[in-house]
Amino acid sequence: MKEIGAKPTGLQPLYTLLAIIDDSTGVVLAESTDIVEYLDKTYPDLDLSRKALMLSKPHSEMLSTPSLLHTTLRCVDAWMKKDDVWVMGDTPLFADFILASFILSP
Repeated sequence: MKEIGAKPTGLQPLYTLLAIIDDSTGVVLAESTDIVEYLDKTYPDLDLSRKALMLSKPHSEMLSTPSLLHTTLRCVDAWMKKDDVWVMGDTPLFADFILASFILSP
């Protein structure tokens, strides 16, 4: 992560994934909330911020707060249309991978 220019995401020098390199702008980010805010500002047609920010809470926070988890899953359900394969439609995006990580968590 250091080699691509990403800033540490925890106590230095620790890094975590998710990270992006935007080839169009040269921006490198390695913090989920920063990534969503950047994508929303740079590519407003994607309309990611409200949806992805809701899913960017740490697993421990979601799983230890049943009401937060329930509210989040109800919102995801509302975003999906009957024939959607992925949360946002026909293409897998960040929200799909976050949701899968919750489903696959022990």
